[in-house]
Order: sequence, then structure tokens, then C-alpha cells
Amino acid sequence: MTSEKVKEKVKEKVKEKVKEKETKRENKKENKQEKGNEKQVTYTGYEDLIDQAAPPRYVRPRMQRQQRAAQFMPFAALVGHEEALALEREVTEEWQEQSEDTLHDLDAVARDIEAALSRGDTPVVQITYFAPHPQKAGGHYVTQCLTVSKLDSWQRVVYGYADYDREDRRQISFDRITSLHIQSP
Repeated sequence: MTSEKVKEKVKEKVKEKVKEKETKRENKKENKQEKGNEKQVTYTGYEDLIDQAAPPRYVRPRMQRQQRAAQFMPFAALVGHEEALALEREVTEEWQEQSEDTLHDLDAVARDIEAALSRGDTPVVQITYFAPHPQKAGGHYVTQCLTVSKLDSWQRVVYGYADYDREDRRQISFDRITSLHIQSP
């Protein structure tokens, strides 16, 4: 093959490509003209909703003013904050050590209670004891009437129920008792 033949073949291919491009341009112009005459439709996937009527505005009954206002009331962003503040404000007392005289008096009353229990009596005592606070340091001194059901002198614990209520059972250690008086044998 000579160089002239190669040049002619290249020219023919270039002419063919130019013709293809021209035909594509003409086709595009024709399509644009046709689109100008027709309504252009784009598909979005919601074709079935286009011709439907709008839904009614109020499907549910109107909310009462009080209920509506409750939606916008403030809420507790810090859950438990008020309880923590109340716990912090709560005043507690410190435990006071018992004197030797107080311990001696408690032992004497404990012996009288044991004697009454051994006779079959159920003595009622007025007792003051220190109840520790379950969540913070300290506690409170509590004075109440207690019907004694058992006295364990070995473990130094008084068992009983408060104010003639057999459901309200108490177990009080001698180490927490500050005063003990027998009201009735």
C-alpha cells in the first residue's frame, strides 16, 4: 500500500464520521422541535397521585385547648434533679455516743423486759433510737411506743411492733437505743 492510498482511506473515514455527527445533530434538532410542540412528561414514580384530589385538611377531631397546651408545657430535662435537691436540703442529725450511766440504765430496763416476757406478758415500752438515713450520712432520733415481742440479750436486739400494729415489725439494736422506758407490763 502506498501512502496515497492510506491518505484516501483516512479521508473517507473522516468524511463518514463527519456525516454521522451531522445526522446526529439533525436528529437532535428535530427532537427539540417535536418536544416544543408536545407536552414534556417526566416520570417520578408518583404518576398515580397526580390526578387525585387533595386529602381533607382535618382528619382527626380538633384537640381541646387544655390538651394542646399540655403539649407545650415545660418538661424535666434533668430527671431526678428535684429529688436530689430535696435530699440535699433534708437535715440529718449525727449519732451521739451513749454515756456509761445511760448504758447501765438500758441494761436495767432490758432485764425488766426479759422478766416480763418470761412471765408471758407483752410489755409496751417507749423507746428512743437513732435511725440512720438510707441515702446520706447521719439520721434521725425516733421516739415511739413499741410492743416488745422478743428481746435477744446475746445479740442485743429488741424485736417488736409499733403502736399495736402487728404488721409494722421493728428490729432495733441496743447500740442505737438512747432511752427505754416501760409503760405497761
